Amino acid sequence: MTNDSSMMPASDQGQEPSDGMEELAAMWRKIAKTLMGCIDGLGMCEPGDYIRIELIGPESEGFEPNYYPYVQISATGELDRVTVEVAGNVLLHPLYELNEEQVAVLRRTGWDGNDVHAGDLDWALEVNGDVDDYDLIADQLVMILRDYFRIAHPQMLTFRQKGLLPAVEEMLGLTETVKVPLDKPTLAKMGEVDGHAVGVAYATEDREELLKIVDDVVGE
Repeated sequence: MTNDSSMMPASDQGQEPSDGMEELAAMWRKIAKTLMGCIDGLGMCEPGDYIRIELIGPESEGFEPNYYPYVQISATGELDRVTVEVAGNVLLHPLYELNEEQVAVLRRTGWDGNDVHAGDLDWALEVNGDVDDYDLIADQLVMILRDYFRIAHPQMLTFRQKGLLPAVEEMLGLTETVKVPLDKPTLAKMGEVDGHAVGVAYATEDREELLKIVDDVVGE
């Protein structure tokens, strides 16, 4: 996998995070660390085993795409080989589509897919046992969720998994998708302003304002 400075979070590019955002950054780091372990663990699992982190959204109406942001790591059945996937623009809800610059970054860093003509609708990255890349890949997945899909807080996400230990729930700090009530509010239901999802396409340095958004979404 190619290292690319455009993959780096803002705090690693010379910008200091505010005190109010440190707890949020720690939650994202916890997810990245767990995903790095999952890449390693799934390299020893059976085909069909996987972990998927996703944003739950309402059912689409008419012919609108109904994919919401997700990242997934899947076992191939071959030792130390896994496939990493990210929702592609082809079927992704328009509010979460990657822009041209973000698409270019993924291409530069080794991702394939997102090509309707080739029939590869989602992004895919094959990981072939290079342990040195595991942390880079995990960090990039978090960057995609946080910066590209504009997920304002990790607690807006849920996960599914097969073949991993139940402890992965505590390690991620997320709720399993099957445990979420069907009527649970999500940012995808909060409407849009100027073409952006309110809250998902949202940035603030005001900790209290951010926590209010999260409370509205996760129902705390």
